[in-house]
Amino acid sequence: MNRSKKLGAIAAATFAVVAVGAYVVTQYVVAQKPSSLSSLPEYPFVGSAYPIDDVAPPDRARAEAVLRQFAASVTPGYRPTAERFLASKGDFIWDAVRSSVGGYLSGASFRIHDVGQTPRSSEDVAFIVWDRANRVQHLFNPRQILAVGLQDPLRGEPSGDQVHVYAYFELIPA
Repeated sequence: MNRSKKLGAIAAATFAVVAVGAYVVTQYVVAQKPSSLSSLPEYPFVGSAYPIDDVAPPDRARAEAVLRQFAASVTPGYRPTAERFLASKGDFIWDAVRSSVGGYLSGASFRIHDVGQTPRSSEDVAFIVWDRANRVQHLFNPRQILAVGLQDPLRGEPSGDQVHVYAYFELIPA
């Protein structure tokens, strides 16, 4: 092998190592997002956000307990580690939550892993679980994001508005 071929082979190998290294670093950085649940949006319709603190304490406690229990069981092998509870007033359109949060979690980093609704005699829960779309990102950060909402409305205080409680949970492998 002459000198120019050796230099070409070294240059090609160096380029390949740098390209693979840049890919891995990029996937690591992307896998760290979102950094917290507070970066996820509230219910997207203008004027629909409702202060969660204005929900009657017994109703809020019951709603939070139902959503926490659901979050603990929705994805076998995962458990919730962080949570953010929110409320909206008026009609609750679950697809609005999916599309607004999907804008933050879609693309190269997340995909919808599971979606559904669990109508029961006492609770009607709608949910979406997002998981890493890329296997390399999943190796760096196997967290899942869960959006879950109660379809049955509560009464807000003091206005008496129809209020829906929903939450975001961060799920990690158990």
